[in-house]
Amino acid sequence: MRAPSHLLLIALVVLAPPMMGTRASAQTCTSCCESLCGDGVLDPGEECDDGGQVGNGCCGPRCKLTARCTLGAALASAACAGQTIPPGVTAKLTIAENLIDQAGKSAARKARKLLRKAKGALKRARVKAAHAASAKRPTLSAGCAAAVGDAAQRVAADL
Repeated sequence: MRAPSHLLLIALVVLAPPMMGTRASAQTCTSCCESLCGDGVLDPGEECDDGGQVGNGCCGPRCKLTARCTLGAALASAACAGQTIPPGVTAKLTIAENLIDQAGKSAARKARKLLRKAKGALKRARVKAAHAASAKRPTLSAGCAAAVGDAAQRVAADL
């Protein structure tokens, strides 16, 4: 007795080895696999991957660095080493970080409003850093102002 053709097709699909490009074939696949955020492996397109740990502070749910970490890294960068960041710049960055954190815990409408305010605070921080570097008596190096400005711009673009 011969098996119906639809049963043979089901058997082939179930018993067939995984196709290249699927997550299941990661052992034999090098660059063709899609990334899976939260698997603990830094894949192309991910800025970080903490393996799904909650509360580490730096890796967000979409495998992007959090605003707080991105801005903190700029302030701690080699370009800003040994410099005192003007209080006006740090205050604006802190305001933006807090607004972004609040937006993550708010309803959609309120979150949009908070993120709009955060973008404004980031823009003001960029401007203050640029002014601190270009004043008659600069209080910040041009490299540090650029690092802070670039970080603020990246964070604002991701909001």
